[in-house]
Amino acid sequence: MRVLLDEPQVFVTYRTASVYCEDAELDVDAVWRGQRNGLCGAAVAGWLQMITGTHTGGVPFRVESHEAEPPLDDAGEEIVEVSFTASGARVHLAELDASESYLLALPAGDFRVRYQVNGLDDREHTEERADACLLQFWPAPPEPDRIVRQTSTEAAYWHRAHSRLKSGTKSHKADNSPRRTRTAKPRTAPSQERRPSPPLRAAMRWANPLIEMDRDLTLDLGDADGETVRSVAVWAAERAADVAGLGVLPWTGAALAAVKAGDPPPPPFTPRRRDQRGVWDLLDDPAIQLTTVVLPRLLPEEPVMEMSQQHVAMPALFAAAAANPLVGAINAVYAAACAHGTDHYRSFLAELRVRFPSLGPVVSEAPGR
Repeated sequence: MRVLLDEPQVFVTYRTASVYCEDAELDVDAVWRGQRNGLCGAAVAGWLQMITGTHTGGVPFRVESHEAEPPLDDAGEEIVEVSFTASGARVHLAELDASESYLLALPAGDFRVRYQVNGLDDREHTEERADACLLQFWPAPPEPDRIVRQTSTEAAYWHRAHSRLKSGTKSHKADNSPRRTRTAKPRTAPSQERRPSPPLRAAMRWANPLIEMDRDLTLDLGDADGETVRSVAVWAAERAADVAGLGVLPWTGAALAAVKAGDPPPPPFTPRRRDQRGVWDLLDDPAIQLTTVVLPRLLPEEPVMEMSQQHVAMPALFAAAAANPLVGAINAVYAAACAHGTDHYRSFLAELRVRFPSLGPVVSEAPGR
């Protein structure tokens, strides 16, 4: 057995970490399709997408390489197995947007992968009670994924939600709310629907699922010029700060002023993820009144999630300074939409369209049209 990585603090956001070959291309609509398990997406060649218990913060990750299938860990709470083919390009383990990654010395070939994660149902992760993740690779021919062990309600939810993504279907069902479609470019047939541009496809490897919230807006951002994309990111960060009551704070103003001027923002809003850990300490200020917001649901069967509005809005501030402007814009808009909550995020997205008319107008349609 070789230990490829033993890192006590892999920083994750939005419960997501990835293992990927450098030459792999992620399709966010396909990574879970056709699978039984919902904790380790492996339906895209050269890519693994893993669910963690921690939403934002450091998670212990251990990665092992074995010559043959290792014995099961009796202490493992949630265990799934998938297949993975290493192309020969370098393999990394990274957080959602890959601003920091870890190189894994994995040779080319077909592997079976066992993903084990503990602590999914523990909402109060601390240094003493952290969710822990283990990845084990061993040579094996490709075969279907399987759920080896399930003990938590959180794991049951993800297995149920992601298993609904069958081949050829969209990644979420339509709800009963009005649908917005672009009037500038009417669609004629499903085969002629717009597809993400190459820059957007690359950005979606690291960006949050705004495309699940508003597909047309995401596609338009992918086609927009660089100045519009940067302006959208800054505007969304300002709106997120305002709706969460953070806009009047000095450190918010300093960060936004820097990104507006094209300068690096002051710590802890620098693009390096490890430097951003101090962001959350700012919200411990007793002068800040924490409020809650119900997050928009991207799948009808998702549970209702109520979170601190200030913690949801904060990622928009450092997204505006992201090294990749398109990733930054998508993440800033997504965070701001979530900070507006399930009752107001559609109004926020419509306001964005008004503020940036080059992205194209939208109209509301009655359900079923």
